[in-house]
Amino acid sequence: KIGHYTPDESNKIINDCKPNCDLTFFHINIRSLNANYIKLLELLNLYDNNFDVILWSELWSTNLDYFSNIFPNYNFLYSPPSSQNTGGVGLFINTRLSYKIISKSSDNNFFGFLAEYMVVDIFNCNTTLRIYLFYRHPSKPINDFTDLFFKFIDSCRPLKKSFIFGDINIDLLKYDINSNVTH
Repeated sequence: KIGHYTPDESNKIINDCKPNCDLTFFHINIRSLNANYIKLLELLNLYDNNFDVILWSELWSTNLDYFSNIFPNYNFLYSPPSSQNTGGVGLFINTRLSYKIISKSSDNNFFGFLAEYMVVDIFNCNTTLRIYLFYRHPSKPINDFTDLFFKFIDSCRPLKKSFIFGDINIDLLKYDINSNVTH
């Protein structure tokens, strides 16, 4: 069910689904990790369970190395903003999980100044999950991003279990009035 949930409502959904879930994920647009990490810690404390993977978009570029230590038992992976201080993406992956970075914008920015991204394979038991994480800068053309997005997904093939997370700054609720959404 798509919607907005309080932490209490989310806890109920997560607890009901937990026995059938391989892993649990939490994504948020943090809009500056440096400025908002305490609020994030407070928010995460409202949940009954620790998430296996915590994903962030728009983490900005200040003090990123410092944040590798704020969550014990997690590995911090990130791709900083490509052209300015704002943007960037990051993940905290529980240390009990193995992973492999497939691609990230700070190594090879497929999207130029349109977006930052990471693609990570996570190994859990006998399953490999592919995680795609994006942040599209809202001032950049949507059409340019969507054209490249489909080429990128084609070049970085999804696995059987793949998930796309991020803030792509496209209002999907405007599908009936915005031609960029209907594609």
